[in-house]
Amino acid sequence: MTGSIRAITFDAAGTLFRLARPVGETYAAVAREWSVDLPPEALDQAFRESWRRAPRLHGDSLGASDPHERERQWWRGVVEATFRSAARLSDRDSPDDDRLAAIFDALFDAFADPAEWHLYPETLPVLDRLAETHRLAVISNFDRRFHAIARGLGLADHFEAVILSGEAGAAKPDRLIFDTACRALDLPPKAIAHVGDDPTADWQGAREAGFLALELRRPADTLESILLNGQKIPGEYQ
Repeated sequence: MTGSIRAITFDAAGTLFRLARPVGETYAAVAREWSVDLPPEALDQAFRESWRRAPRLHGDSLGASDPHERERQWWRGVVEATFRSAARLSDRDSPDDDRLAAIFDALFDAFADPAEWHLYPETLPVLDRLAETHRLAVISNFDRRFHAIARGLGLADHFEAVILSGEAGAAKPDRLIFDTACRALDLPPKAIAHVGDDPTADWQGAREAGFLALELRRPADTLESILLNGQKIPGEYQ
C-alpha cells in the first residue's frame, strides 16, 4: 500500500537547534551567582546521569494536574539531582535547599532565552525549501519554553502546528502525541513523515504511530542530507 507524504513533523532540540554551550557551563555560571562553585565538567556529567535516571515525563495520565507545572517539577528534580551528584563527584558541599531552589528558578528562565540555543546552519534553508511542497509541524517533548525559543530563532512562522508533550498530555514515544499531530494537521499517519534524532522517542514512536520515521543521526546526517537529497523522503513510500 502506498501513500503520499503531505506533511513533515520535526523534533526540536537536537534536530532543529542545539545548545549554544554545554549544559555544565550554563549550570556553573548560574550557580556562581549564588556563591556555589562546582566544576562545569562535573555538572555536565551529573546532568547526563540525572537525565538518564529521571522518571518518564508524562508517563501517566495528566488529567488531575497542570501538565506545565508537572514539567517544571520534573525539571526541578533533574536540576537538584544534578547539583547533588556534581558535588559528590567533585568532593564539594552540595548547595542547601534554598540555594538549589533559587538556582533552579534562574536556570529554568535561562533556558527559555533563545541566546542559549543555536540553529543548525541548514535548518532555515531546509524548512524554506520544504515549505514549497509539504506542510510542516513540530512534535516535541520540549516544554512550553519552545514557543519563546522558536520566536527568537526565527522558527515560529515555519510551522502550521506545534505539538508539545505538556500540551498534548503525552510524551514521545507515546502514540497519543502523534495522534494529536494527525488531528491538528487533519491527515492520516501514513501521510506524515517525522524527523528526529532519538531512537526511541522519534524513530520507534513515529513508526508505531504509522508515520514514516526519518532517522537523523548527527553529525553524520543533517536535515539537508536526509530531506533534500532524495534518498529518504520519496513522494511515495511503501
